[in-house]
Amino acid sequence: MAVNGSRAFAVSDVDLVSTWQKNSSGTIYNITTATNTRAVTVSIPDDATLTGASISVTSNAAVGGAQILTVNGKNLRYAATTEVDLSSDIVTGSNVLTFKYKTYGNASATNMRSVCHLSNIVLTVTYTQPDPEPSVDPDPPAGTKESEGLITIHDGSEREFGASLGMAVLTPTKCTVTEEAGGDYSLSLEHPITPDGRWRLIQPWMLVRVPVPMSDTPAIDSSGGIVLGYDIWVVSTASTGLYNSNTYVRYPAWVSGQTYAVGAYVRHNGRNYRCKVPNDYTIWVPGVWYDLGTGDPKSKLSISQGTRLYVSVAGSEWLTVRLPTGETGYCKRADCTFVRQATQEDIDALKTSARSIRAQVFRLTDVTVTPDRVTATGMHVSYDYSVQVMRGLSLAASDLPEAVLDLRANILGATDPPEIYVQDTGVSVTTDWSAGSTPVEAILNPDVGLVAQAKAKLIRDNWDFFLLSNDDTYRGYTIAHGINLAGVTWTRDFSSVVTRVIPVGSKADGSPLYLVDNVASGTIWVESAHAQNYSMIAWEYLSVSVKVGEDDPDGNPYTVQTARAEMRRQAEARFTNDHADDPDVTLEVEFALLGDAVGYEQYKALERVSLYDWVTVVHQDIGINTLAQVKGYTWDALRMRFESISLGDVFHHDLGALAGWQIADGSITSRKLSRALREDLTR
Repeated sequence: MAVNGSRAFAVSDVDLVSTWQKNSSGTIYNITTATNTRAVTVSIPDDATLTGASISVTSNAAVGGAQILTVNGKNLRYAATTEVDLSSDIVTGSNVLTFKYKTYGNASATNMRSVCHLSNIVLTVTYTQPDPEPSVDPDPPAGTKESEGLITIHDGSEREFGASLGMAVLTPTKCTVTEEAGGDYSLSLEHPITPDGRWRLIQPWMLVRVPVPMSDTPAIDSSGGIVLGYDIWVVSTASTGLYNSNTYVRYPAWVSGQTYAVGAYVRHNGRNYRCKVPNDYTIWVPGVWYDLGTGDPKSKLSISQGTRLYVSVAGSEWLTVRLPTGETGYCKRADCTFVRQATQEDIDALKTSARSIRAQVFRLTDVTVTPDRVTATGMHVSYDYSVQVMRGLSLAASDLPEAVLDLRANILGATDPPEIYVQDTGVSVTTDWSAGSTPVEAILNPDVGLVAQAKAKLIRDNWDFFLLSNDDTYRGYTIAHGINLAGVTWTRDFSSVVTRVIPVGSKADGSPLYLVDNVASGTIWVESAHAQNYSMIAWEYLSVSVKVGEDDPDGNPYTVQTARAEMRRQAEARFTNDHADDPDVTLEVEFALLGDAVGYEQYKALERVSLYDWVTVVHQDIGINTLAQVKGYTWDALRMRFESISLGDVFHHDLGALAGWQIADGSITSRKLSRALREDLTR
């Protein structure tokens, strides 16, 4: 199997001078055309073969009229950055590309002279090389191979990627991704100043596609609803493909002079393209097309016969599947056979399987160039929706799906509101958004955002949001403190501990309803069974949405007795479900500091978890024996492993930290991307 790649090379500027004369009758004579021939040796791997080439030039006539510019006899549009395909000029077996610039002046006056200055000249080549022998990793990170090792840069307007390598494959020396549950999701990248010039593509607003650890996103049915169950199928043919999409794409041959609209697909010189700029060019101009590669851009990998498939949606032609390795996509139904419905044992095995690695897209926001490197930071593309604004809205308590409908319906002027897929968590939420709020704020605000109110598990899959029940995905890992290790930090925070809850409902007249009538001497609270473990009482006032005379969820009017029973149930749930009487336990693990120290083995299991996964945490010396969730990580996308990971309460937020829906001062995003945010939200 061959490996395809691409590289870009900067070419020095050039001035071309052309002259001409006209006699009194208007006849042109004494024409001097300007030419300049360049030979560029392109640097590609030793075992690689050039397969394609194109050159882009910005042409500006500093003196004289409009000109026609050609490269190797192929026309370039005047005064615009355009590209010419030089693939036909490649000499087999050679890495040297020779091309000739030529200009013709506009004969509109006598004794004319014109200077054409060519700048920002970039030569881009594609090549193929034999697939290298695979290296053996004695303990590779679990997950799939999609986009592994490939960090690509794309045009800022791109929304469909498939197998495209974009504008170039980047070769950074550092590429890390940080994600917090319901919070920050950002990229940090360093790239050397390389001779091939690809570093020039690293610009604000460009998109960088990076492989990261991902929690599983559920399947979506034809109505847009979330599908939670599975059937077991197997691949019954010799092999089948796993696809990014369940629709076929046709690639008709490109036709010179035909009008192409944005989104049109064509095939040219053995490669697939999608139109990004409307055009009717008579020559092939690569710059107006997205290069989707040589194969089917929607195909991800091949699956062998007998492979088990977890199928969530079975259509007439396509199955929506998940592999045991965590990879998701679509398979052709004709290549697969139904076995049975999935049992709970099957589902549990799926939950404890290794998490997957999938490509996510980040928009660059800040770029700094120094003599030896380019440093860039970016935000996950879900933050693109922080440029949209909402009208003010304040509604009574509702379920999460209804609140999401309210959110989308109240975005002002947006033609592309965010896709938000929702699983009802059973918790009532309120929609109290001031005018000018953004969809990102409405989702992520740690105080009034939908994620915090509904205690939902948030998965951001490029431009899509998934708000799911914070389930019990437990992979069977236990972290027990035995010896102190550098790189492992245990923290207990008692600031939010509650030992007594006072639930308060409403009487028929709207006045407060407590658990007993005699508030002065009666017991109006519910106490934690662990209250004696603390030297002082920590109180909480719990407002319960019950009112005497109004209907309960079953349609029966609340009486004083049934209202108080519901108040007591919700107060007890603060201890049994929310564990409000336990301190917040945080475990921070920095893998680089651990190395191969004795006692490290148990922490190695954390290299296979995903955000929101549950882990048993035990520290007998300080009285910890509890479940904690993965609430944040920093991921090294070059080495495909975690740099650090944090476990604890995913809904406990440091009030001094920058919230995930806020943007740091001084970045391009605080000035432009989040221009709709109020000033007090970005301090």
